Amino acid sequence: MPNSFAYRGEVSNYSVTALSQLTEDGYYDVKWSDRNNLSDYPADLNTSGYLVVYSNTATGRISQELHAISGIIYFRYDNNPFVRIYDPDACEQYRGNIQSLGYTAIRSCTQPGYYSCTQDYLENLTDKPTDLSTGFIVEVHNNASGGVIYQTITDNNGEQWFRHSGNPFVRKNSGGYEKPVWYAIGDSITQGFYSYMNGDTPAISTTTNCWAKIAADKAGFALTNYGVGGSGFVHNATVGDHLNARDHIDTIDFSSADIVTIAFGINDWKGSDTFGTFDDDIAAGGTVYSNMRYVIEKILTDNPGCKIFIITPINASKYGNQSGNWSLSHNINGKTLEDMFQLEKTVADYYGIELIDMTHNSVFNRINCPALLIDGVHPTLKGHQLMGAELSRKIHYS
Repeated sequence: MPNSFAYRGEVSNYSVTALSQLTEDGYYDVKWSDRNNLSDYPADLNTSGYLVVYSNTATGRISQELHAISGIIYFRYDNNPFVRIYDPDACEQYRGNIQSLGYTAIRSCTQPGYYSCTQDYLENLTDKPTDLSTGFIVEVHNNASGGVIYQTITDNNGEQWFRHSGNPFVRKNSGGYEKPVWYAIGDSITQGFYSYMNGDTPAISTTTNCWAKIAADKAGFALTNYGVGGSGFVHNATVGDHLNARDHIDTIDFSSADIVTIAFGINDWKGSDTFGTFDDDIAAGGTVYSNMRYVIEKILTDNPGCKIFIITPINASKYGNQSGNWSLSHNINGKTLEDMFQLEKTVADYYGIELIDMTHNSVFNRINCPALLIDGVHPTLKGHQLMGAELSRKIHYS
């Protein structure tokens, strides 16, 4: 799916009686209040969301993805019925220990979610991979349209196996496969600040709760997280090394990275740092434009063959209001978050680097930002989970 589309507005602005009638590439706001006017609104969907429409030039077919605020995703071709392809609540639910459940086969784990198993119970499982020798977690997904069960085993050493239906497990890293190496460069959102770990107690987690770790696990990447809270291209970090991105990346050797993601911007904007112009002296630095270009050129000097993704900042409901789409129209010292997005897009376009638009086209939108951002800036645990799932699909590497 393309990474960025034009925003087409609210579905209610179009004279359509079905979502299938929307065929122009882009994304559309779908309101819960529209449901009675749309004949193909999924019967089990009870929230608002957004519709992404894109055409396949090879087949001439129209594809649609319907993303609910809750994180549920539906998919279809043309005017076929929507099929639910992702339900975060079901997929992230812990179903229990295989031994405690009395199962003697992994195929008995059929409810979507994940199950655990200790090493001392392996011999009781009749369908375990022959080369599995330690404790593991098995994730279970199903295809709502056909009822096919998908299972992924991840053992305590990080090795993985996969199967669908009752077929034998296949080792994911067989045949010489090695996990792509991913370096995540960013601010506190990349580092994992303020995701909920225990009930309603805010806490810092840079491990399992962080969107980058979630994305790496889902996509099969070997992650090194270089996120530092408070940092920006110019803005100095408030924790850790207290460096800005330009100074921080000078301490990193990128020669081993297959993928590098760069996710800054919110601190430079809300800290009112100097944006400058595209033609600012890169060697001298000191502006967002010059420092961003320095970061990119340093990475490519270390490793000309790595794939770089620019991840634009998510909207922030701490600033502005809903009618103005929060930070996108909120002015701080003459600049809005939209201005920061355009700056990053200009630089990405110049270098031919892929831009992942999380500012306009992500799980965080005008309606749900207050619910998914703990303080109006940082995602909640649910926000990190949804962001990780989304970026695991958008950060692609072959």
